[in-house]
Amino acid sequence: MAMESARFLPRFRDLLRSLAVTLLSVAALPPVAAASPAEPEKPEKPPLRLVQPGAPNGLDPHLMDTIVGHSVLMNLFDGLVELDPEGRIRPALATDWESLDENRWRFQLRSGVRFHNGQPLRATDVVASLERAKDHPRSQLASYVAAIETVRATGDGAIEIMTRHPTPTLLLNLTNVRIVPAGAPSTIEHPVGTGAYRLLDYVPGHGVSLIAFDDSWRGAPPERRVDFFAIPDPGKRAKWLLEGRADVAELMKENQLAALEESPQVRVERQRSQEVFYIHLNPKNAPFDDRRLRCAVDLAIDRGAIARDVLGGRAEPAGQMVGVKSFGFSPDIKATAVDRVRARRLLEEAARDGDAVVTLILYHPHNAADVAEVLRQQLEQVGIRMVPRSLVWHEFVDLLQHAEPPAYLAGWTESTFDASGVFEGMVHSPDPERGFGDMNFTGYSRPAIDRRIESAAREMDPDKRLRLLGDISAAIHEDCAFLPLVWAFEHYGVARDLEWTPRFDGLLRAWDMRRRTR
Repeated sequence: MAMESARFLPRFRDLLRSLAVTLLSVAALPPVAAASPAEPEKPEKPPLRLVQPGAPNGLDPHLMDTIVGHSVLMNLFDGLVELDPEGRIRPALATDWESLDENRWRFQLRSGVRFHNGQPLRATDVVASLERAKDHPRSQLASYVAAIETVRATGDGAIEIMTRHPTPTLLLNLTNVRIVPAGAPSTIEHPVGTGAYRLLDYVPGHGVSLIAFDDSWRGAPPERRVDFFAIPDPGKRAKWLLEGRADVAELMKENQLAALEESPQVRVERQRSQEVFYIHLNPKNAPFDDRRLRCAVDLAIDRGAIARDVLGGRAEPAGQMVGVKSFGFSPDIKATAVDRVRARRLLEEAARDGDAVVTLILYHPHNAADVAEVLRQQLEQVGIRMVPRSLVWHEFVDLLQHAEPPAYLAGWTESTFDASGVFEGMVHSPDPERGFGDMNFTGYSRPAIDRRIESAAREMDPDKRLRLLGDISAAIHEDCAFLPLVWAFEHYGVARDLEWTPRFDGLLRAWDMRRRTR
């Protein structure tokens, strides 16, 4: 799910989703500092320093679904399966799997895996983790496992999953569900996973320090210590790179790239992203319960100008909430062309019915202020008064989770490379019992669209399913409540001595990174 600077929000399925560890493992953690990740007394070598626009809102892998959160937590936890850098499914805690019939799957677990506290991985841990992600009242992953009816251990070495209906996206969805020990508390604050790294320190809002887990089933990672820093200001992120204080920094602004490319110690890596930036207008609140006004906003936006002038050509106009590499992307649905004459006509029609003055209060992460300002100017040209409300990242996340904002500007990354992710999590009416709508922050509800989403979730024929997903995108486009703006291109500043290629999903997997020997 999953919204940051030039990627305003982290992966927005992402919004927020470890375990009370033994006294021994808790004692092994250093005390939490007051401002930044703690330094070990005698580091073997400098830590790998990864700079993100924001920090994870907690360390519970089931109560979080943001890119910055997943980037950190995927180093602490593993899933049954995972995606490689190109989006292909690969074994993780499960070494192999098979479909026993259209509703029943069997997963063979990897032997010899241990959690950070020394406890061996058992099938009961996997069962408890999937049930927790599905049933926890604050789970942000419920839509990923909505189709699971039961999960049971078939001995310590295997589990069996029964789905409610044929589920073509089950394996993709499971890549987002991390495994924790059975008996995890309501909120995991001291994470214990099976990942290549274990927690060293966490300072909310500032950063996270990780240290290599010596008993990892993956073997020793190339870099022993990793520090994640949260720096919202892209200029400061660039400065850290140029000063040699960072090894990887996300989301450089275009006017900073030239200086980075000229530096002898930094290179710039470019990667096309799955992320779409969008505005969501809450149709439950006046005046945007009137579709004409929602469509007027849509028509007033010059997406090309945002991509060109604000994002420096690092984006292109978007017409749907589906990433271009996702199954379900429809090439027939184009970005809405700016048409201010038609926008004014719709405003005039609405005014005759009583909506004479249209004010749009738009909440956004503070590092999207430049985009919000251009939107304000564009909407002003047709007579819509926009009031930007800038929030720091954790405040923005809290707002979305608890306040049903009238409108917000954010970004969504479809990490499963399948359109069902955004449709089931963000567009479907909230339905906690069935796991739909866990990222639906406004209570958006269109029963006809819900029925199509549920049909697509059951359809095993790829051609039929592709048509269903295209129909859903077309219906969303017609409703003008979700307004895609641009698809992003990601830029990273990378230390020249670091071997690493960015992933399509935007995640920072530390064990993929290796410093060259100097």
